[in-house]
Amino acid sequence: MKTAAIVLAAGGSSRLGRPKQLVVHEGEALLASTVRKIDEAGFSPILVVLGASADACRKVLEDAPVEIVHHLSWREGMGSSLAAGSQALVADHPEAEATLVALCDQPRLTTDHYRKLREATPPVATIYDDHRSCPAVFPRESFSQLTALQGDAGARHLLRGAESIHEIPAPEGALDLDTEDDLKRLEGA
Repeated sequence: MKTAAIVLAAGGSSRLGRPKQLVVHEGEALLASTVRKIDEAGFSPILVVLGASADACRKVLEDAPVEIVHHLSWREGMGSSLAAGSQALVADHPEAEATLVALCDQPRLTTDHYRKLREATPPVATIYDDHRSCPAVFPRESFSQLTALQGDAGARHLLRGAESIHEIPAPEGALDLDTEDDLKRLEGA
């Protein structure tokens, strides 16, 4: 199955106060690390949606096998960013049978987890803290719903509403980086 990936990295990181996409963990910017793991897991093409800090994010992705989707309306929220990435995927990659939706602020997720998501029959979601979340893989039948998202509501409602969905546990996915306290937890402080 030809499975693409959409990496959401457009946000302004207002709670953190600096671009979390560029936070360095284990010698690599979070955005670059996420893209590397997704590439190693076999997703292609990889579309990265940028907005805030787009120029700096492009620099950390210079050698990465990605297509940049510049989302001018990134302030509208995650749903609008996912819609922009999905619209680019539908327009430029009609061969894609499914797509991963991933965030760039879950540094403890591994290449192996992304590979498990790719190898499962979609829809498939990561499960942690007793709920379905991203990263998740959506089948082509969901593309129209993804392209229609607006505002700050992402795809979580699509995951929660799915009757038949594969769930792949990843308790390490619960740590996402939104605040300085989250960064301290990541570094074990």
